[in-house]
Amino acid sequence: MEKLHLTRKMGMVLLAMVMLWPVACKRDQLPPGNSLLNTYRGTDKMVLKVIETLREPANQTVLADLEMQGNINWEYETLITSRFLKGYTLRFATGSDGNYLDAEVNAETGAVKLFSKQMQQQRDALSKQELNSQLLKQGNGTLSHDCTYTVFFEIECKIEDSLDRILALTSLQIFGDLIRRGGFKITEVEGLKVTFTGNNESTTNSVIGELQRVMTSLQLFFNSDGYKFGFKTLEVTGGCESGSPVVQMVPPIIWEQIRYVNVSGAGACIFQAENLKIYCLYAEGNGFWRVQIKSITGGGYAEIRMANLRDAFISPPSWPAEAQDAVIKMKGQFERGAAQGWHTEAASKAHENYHYLEWKAAAEYYWPIVAACINAIKVPKSGNRYNDEALLRAKVRDIQSVFENLLNNYKNSLDDGPRARPYAAGQMELNKAIRYVQQLASQHGWQVEQGVTNPNVDLSRPAYLPFPPFNCPF
Repeated sequence: MEKLHLTRKMGMVLLAMVMLWPVACKRDQLPPGNSLLNTYRGTDKMVLKVIETLREPANQTVLADLEMQGNINWEYETLITSRFLKGYTLRFATGSDGNYLDAEVNAETGAVKLFSKQMQQQRDALSKQELNSQLLKQGNGTLSHDCTYTVFFEIECKIEDSLDRILALTSLQIFGDLIRRGGFKITEVEGLKVTFTGNNESTTNSVIGELQRVMTSLQLFFNSDGYKFGFKTLEVTGGCESGSPVVQMVPPIIWEQIRYVNVSGAGACIFQAENLKIYCLYAEGNGFWRVQIKSITGGGYAEIRMANLRDAFISPPSWPAEAQDAVIKMKGQFERGAAQGWHTEAASKAHENYHYLEWKAAAEYYWPIVAACINAIKVPKSGNRYNDEALLRAKVRDIQSVFENLLNNYKNSLDDGPRARPYAAGQMELNKAIRYVQQLASQHGWQVEQGVTNPNVDLSRPAYLPFPPFNCPF
């Protein structure tokens, strides 16, 4: 009887497990991603719209992929890409290994389409396949004799209320300027929109150079309004050779924050640019070696000297005549082109930081042309890889030397005297100290000059002289 009793108990347990099993299965089969979608606690309308779109049945595959990755960062970056020119892309970081979710927002209709990183790569592959098919048809079964280049770019921007203006100017200037000035004809391929065709291999440098010039112009224009606007990715693939395409990489310059060093003793503050660091890989071709650019970084530091100057914030005036003297001296800095007696460390930093902005603007103007020069390096294989790589490195160093000499000469030609832009930048910061002293005087009943000095200078475009040409040494 005891044995039968145990068997019955076991049977009841098994029966309960069987009855509960479908419930457990149903829990596993719930629409994937519900828990992930519920992790957002903010009120951003665009994020809420993306979450709403993710809940639609048509996006269950995307949602399942996100759930497998386990997390999503709802703080997105906004991109304008050559992959989608009818609007902008909100990119959300997901999982690991650089995975992302793209929400492509149509600027005209507001419609949202969602793509995982893998889906975007599949779209690109199909687009390139379609492009090759078109070229074969044009060439009657053989690849066209024209030199064809596919341009892929991602522009990172901070969009507030000027989206329409950004999109209109971006499309108009990028394609209009390239077609007018570069002599290219454009082939549109769905999902990979920008393909230029020219007549000779030198077109490659023209595509990259012209594209970067247009982008730099747009970047300066939008940055003057306080919008972040700059390259995230720029890649030009193509060439005149049959077989494997040549890939021209122009990674954006990664800029370090300027470093400030307080130096004792009298003398002028100085800004010192550091040599740009270009990291390259060496790719093996048919009988030759090529250079591929991996990354480029830049930086600089400023020596700040305050020995003969009194900082109006740290040691403010203590009687009426001193306050009046401080206001007059600080208001006159822009016209004099030098500090006199009263100043602030922040104003000195603003002046030197403007020199850094000038250096950066010039470097970014020249970089795509320099990168095209590096990308064009070819060294025939000698059978000794060590010697071949040494020759490749020497050629890159020669190009970098020409580049940096040009940058230094350009920087040294910029005005740094009275009423110049760096002093305007310093004066704008110094105005804060002037207002502080005037407020202090008002509290004590002292009489001092009122107002501040507002330089009539456009500080949004630091590189403002005509640029001398860069001549590739090879």
